[in-house]
Amino acid sequence: MLAIDDALLVARIKAGETDAFEQVVSRYQGRLANYLYHITGDWELALDLTQDTLLVAHRKILDTTSNLSLAAWLYRIALNHARSALRRRRLITWVPLLEDWLDYRRHIDGPEITSAELDMVHRALARLPPSYRAVLLLHDLEGFTCAEIAAILDIHAPAVRKRLSRARELFRVAYAQQQREGG
Repeated sequence: MLAIDDALLVARIKAGETDAFEQVVSRYQGRLANYLYHITGDWELALDLTQDTLLVAHRKILDTTSNLSLAAWLYRIALNHARSALRRRRLITWVPLLEDWLDYRRHIDGPEITSAELDMVHRALARLPPSYRAVLLLHDLEGFTCAEIAAILDIHAPAVRKRLSRARELFRVAYAQQQREGG
């Protein structure tokens, strides 16, 4: 349903409705800021990158094709801005989406997950290479499909599926290692 709403929003923007982009901002600003925070580990930078993302989107949305996947397009712009910012800072590590991951784990594992287990999840995620972490977080936390992730990361969908499978395996291994080490 959201994709249909996004398609209508894009059509309204292209038709010149001035308030339509405001709806894009209200729908995606918080999600993008949260995603960018967990990539950069810096709220101020994440908010700046979110604004940059939305400004670029506003300037370029009229140049897009009619079959635009708005969410994937916005996340790709955001990720490109984050990569540039991290390169500029020479900061290569990505901060895991601890809060969202914990909510996800609580949903799966139930509310009885302990703070020690949460800490192990955090450290296990931190051990994943950034390319695997990004795919895992985009799929399992943000809910993007493999095709959408492929568009965001500018890779082929089979590569996304392979990375996702590998990311899950690496996470399981890292988490098991955390358990063996006693948290």
